[in-house]
Amino acid sequence: SDVCSSDLDAQRVYVGVTGALVALSREDGRKAWRIPIAGQLDAAPTIVGDRLYVTLREGTVLALNTADGRQLWKGGDGPTYFSSVVVDGGEVFGSSLGRLTGLDAETGEVLWRRETDNRVSAQAQPAVTRAYVLQLSYRRALLFDRATGEELFFYSMPSPEHIAIAGNRGIIVGSDRIVAFGFDQRRPWWEFWRTAWGELWILGMASAPPPQPRHWAQSTDRGTLAPTVAGDALVVTTTLGTVRALDLASGEARWEAKVGPVAWVPVTTAGG
Repeated sequence: SDVCSSDLDAQRVYVGVTGALVALSREDGRKAWRIPIAGQLDAAPTIVGDRLYVTLREGTVLALNTADGRQLWKGGDGPTYFSSVVVDGGEVFGSSLGRLTGLDAETGEVLWRRETDNRVSAQAQPAVTRAYVLQLSYRRALLFDRATGEELFFYSMPSPEHIAIAGNRGIIVGSDRIVAFGFDQRRPWWEFWRTAWGELWILGMASAPPPQPRHWAQSTDRGTLAPTVAGDALVVTTTLGTVRALDLASGEARWEAKVGPVAWVPVTTAGG
């Protein structure tokens, strides 16, 4: 059967194959256990301590014991998962199609769920801090209160591709720009009328609407990959092989280097 995803811990490699999850010894590759999975595995399991957290395309999250694959709980309430969950501080955060859900890591109990008209992306993992959850939708980056799931802020961008967290800032990478916003920023009271205001401006019947709240925005090349935070700099690269360091506070370019075509996420920094 086809391998769908894999991950590893100190002792084992966990491989998702069609209809099953398999645990192999890291030392010699011997099979430790194999359990049937009634669903499609599209993402690598998340390993925390002695637990595996597995997402299924059908909208389910499973918590399994790493020792023998025994199911500890089943939850998640979908509708569709294509990415792994994030586990932090005893909580599980999963992004399914049109819904972001917070679960208790011990029991699988739903702590909160948030459905959004802007369709939270099922293919992107959330980014999590002690107080916030940052997630992509198809046209926005959305900021949620971690404790309650309340939506606090959004930044609109055509086809946002990557997110990152740098201190008290959210970073969004789109097809042609990078934006940084503060977690304390909020949309103005008149936000509902922004589109209409813009249309009136195009017709010459109103002044230009103010830009969306943000700290800074910088243009970028197409094919920009996931950013890496390195101290007080944001390092980004493109599939064409340009590596650029930006100042986190201002967005100004510090340096740029040409390294040749890059196939996938190319930047690794100590502590970043």
